[in-house]
Amino acid sequence: MRNFTVESFDNLFWFQLDYLGLLGGGHPSTYRDIVFEDFTVEQAGTVFDGNAPAAAPLRGVTLHNITIKQAERTFVLKNVENLVLENVVIGDQTVNGQLSWTHTAP
Repeated sequence: MRNFTVESFDNLFWFQLDYLGLLGGGHPSTYRDIVFEDFTVEQAGTVFDGNAPAAAPLRGVTLHNITIKQAERTFVLKNVENLVLENVVIGDQTVNGQLSWTHTAP
């Protein structure tokens, strides 16, 4: 997805993949290799909220040239691998790099 202008959004990038649903959660969705680029956002509640089951983590999401003037929260991550940030500006800070956050059950 590319070239978006957003005035205000609660969860700008939201992946709720650990939802159990009516079938009990035995068939998790798989999301991989997704690119979001050239977004301009006035205000976001949460910039990126990614929740996935350990058996099927969210992998390979890239945020490229994203400018967010104001955000209440930046990242909420559970079982997200290789979240790539390229020229992501949140407020007055630029973020570049890669994040991975996985939860291992005891």
